[in-house]
Amino acid sequence: MPNVFWPVFQAHRHQQHDLPALGAAVLQQWAWTRYRVRLCGIVIQHTFGGHLNYHPHLHIMVSAGGLKLAEARWVESLQFDRTQIMEMWRFAVCSYLWKAYRDSLLQPFSLPVEFNDLILRQTQRRWNIHITRRMSKAHFLRYAGRYIRRLPISQRRILTVTKEEIVYQSKDTRSKTLV
Repeated sequence: MPNVFWPVFQAHRHQQHDLPALGAAVLQQWAWTRYRVRLCGIVIQHTFGGHLNYHPHLHIMVSAGGLKLAEARWVESLQFDRTQIMEMWRFAVCSYLWKAYRDSLLQPFSLPVEFNDLILRQTQRRWNIHITRRMSKAHFLRYAGRYIRRLPISQRRILTVTKEEIVYQSKDTRSKTLV
């Protein structure tokens, strides 16, 4: 999802809670439309990046194959189409935000001016999504699962706390240094 939507979800956390279900529904719809199969999957929502910047995104693990209900059989090795999935995800998020705005579920003072135009611009641009072909369940759950039941920063990384500021240490993964 583009970063222009991040402040909207940050100001409306109740809307953010629907993103995992929306992401799963997009993948299920794509698999049904393309292969007529049902996927098995798990969605893990992340809200913060390593520097405690608000960066809502989803990690979704789905089966490499799917269940073809009409024939009661498993279809192996689906070919996930990044462009089709990106377009469906883009449509889903933009529609979701537009309907929430239309139904007055978003508070106008917290939105950018001309919010409808902002949504329209986002429907016309390419969104970045990342699809990794194969990954073991253990690897995925070690990576994504560690964010399910813990705070976005460990206590040992908090250096000082005053009334005015909190100083903490984070890793810059590009330069491989602590900042």
